[in-house]
Amino acid sequence: ANPNTCRGHFVDAPCTWSTDATQQLHWNEIHLESRGPLKPNGGYSYGDMLDIWTAANDTQSPVMMWWWRPDGTVQVWEGTGGAFQTVSLPEPTETCQRARIS
Repeated sequence: ANPNTCRGHFVDAPCTWSTDATQQLHWNEIHLESRGPLKPNGGYSYGDMLDIWTAANDTQSPVMMWWWRPDGTVQVWEGTGGAFQTVSLPEPTETCQRARIS
């Protein structure tokens, strides 16, 4: 956790990808934030995301990141201690969906 914000770290994708992670974390009161090098959302490149997952697997460290299916990368760690675990969030309300920027 970051001692200045009392939030844990989340690995988000670049803002050019269709991720609503920042909003989903906020509205579901999940106290995580992405502080990667890419602006404006603090995201990470695809390569950086793979490097982070590999490093976390090598050091047996927990990591939470935005990912998608189908993607062959998930199969690399299938059946290992580093296997991806799905986290499902509540479905957004109709009001929330209408308010999204597209």
